[in-house]
Amino acid sequence: MTKLRQPADLSSHWTIVLSNRWYILLLIGLALFHYGILSSIPLSGEELSYLSWAQDKNLAFVQHRPMVAYWIDLSSSLFGPTALGIRFFSPIVTFALLWWLGSLSPVKSVFLTLLFTPVVLISSLRMSPWVPLALFWTLYLLWLRRTCVWLTQWEADPISRVYQKHALPLFQWLLGGLILGLGALSHPYMVLAAVSSLLLFAFGYRRQAWWVGWSLHLGVALLVAIPVLWFPWNMAGNPASEARALFSLDGNFAYQILWVGAAPLLCLPWALLRMLGRSDPAYQPHYALYMVPFFFLVVAFFFRTVPPEAFVLSYLAFFPLLQRLVDSSSFRTVTRFFVLVSFLPALGFSIALFGDSVLGWQVIPPHRDFFAQDRLKTALAEEVAHRVKGHPSRLYALPAEMALRITVGGVPTLSLTEEKGIQNACAQNEALLFAPAPDSIPARLRDCFVRSETIEIFPLALAPGPKEFQLIRLGK
Repeated sequence: MTKLRQPADLSSHWTIVLSNRWYILLLIGLALFHYGILSSIPLSGEELSYLSWAQDKNLAFVQHRPMVAYWIDLSSSLFGPTALGIRFFSPIVTFALLWWLGSLSPVKSVFLTLLFTPVVLISSLRMSPWVPLALFWTLYLLWLRRTCVWLTQWEADPISRVYQKHALPLFQWLLGGLILGLGALSHPYMVLAAVSSLLLFAFGYRRQAWWVGWSLHLGVALLVAIPVLWFPWNMAGNPASEARALFSLDGNFAYQILWVGAAPLLCLPWALLRMLGRSDPAYQPHYALYMVPFFFLVVAFFFRTVPPEAFVLSYLAFFPLLQRLVDSSSFRTVTRFFVLVSFLPALGFSIALFGDSVLGWQVIPPHRDFFAQDRLKTALAEEVAHRVKGHPSRLYALPAEMALRITVGGVPTLSLTEEKGIQNACAQNEALLFAPAPDSIPARLRDCFVRSETIEIFPLALAPGPKEFQLIRLGK
């Protein structure tokens, strides 16, 4: 009997990347560029919160996507509570994702353009739960590619179906469960990967080929994710007030076009048609992991606020599909022109964002320039740290973000937004307070201290936000 020709699985051809040395050199250059500007981009309030989680682990800690805090705890133990200590793993993950996804195609024109979009050039520097989630999401995609190829080979060979009871070895399912569980420790949105794989298997393969193994891999994932299962997964946000916010400058769709280009939206009908038909089994997971999260997030947006970063999960599966569309098109020149035009908004925004965040061009309006606002807060925190360094009294601050910024600036500072901070302050005979003016002293502290003296006023040009902070000496 003639054995059927099996589809090639490009995910194992790592020499594709190695043979394109220019691509490797570009990725190395990108990583060096990221480490070079890492300290030039100020830490965000969210990154400081993750640092706080990493430094203060308790039972509730696992509710806050623990994987990112584990990573920051490791890197900050090596490099201290600095920008490098917080963001050390971000450039490494970016390099790995572009390497793995680029290896799926011998031509990398789409990925070459993607390198210069804001999501890769600037945004990928910041550490957040989306960084480890993107890593494990991509690993799950690669695992799913291999799994689908093996299932297709098993179903195409009648002899294998008779003499081989299981389509896949046990280790393959265990590995998938481990990746899925680690992704769940990164962010609850990893559940969308499990739903995507379930739908892919249910509509693409015989039930006997996958349902036992898939159930086993789900059990392994639940076992790995036990630390977060003790607490409810907080996927809800604030209710979306108007559906038109999808298209506003601060909304998700406009945000996506500025950060990654319009191709993921424009190619949606093509991807849907290709998903409904049969295609290379190695690429079926791309359609599932692109379409399922995308439609879920669009629907969810009408009921709650969806983080714009969540759409990146769909894009990790989409861009290899876009490269495949370019490579297989009969009108390759026209297709390439279409792809380039779809990237133009993102490329233009990259120039503006890089100029604002690194070169200080001030192209973006101040009330929309979050990098500039973070830079002002960081400069103020460093000024306060320099002012009080060596002072015998303990420093306390409001809000919590400012306390963390001063701590990173070199002076350990406790936040008064937590009960333990207030209790610690009340136990002192004298303390320093840094908080927005006026009415900076919380009522609880006024009961503990009878004397207060304003040492210095610090102006801060934030829009919106407090216009000035004051440094106060408290005494009993």
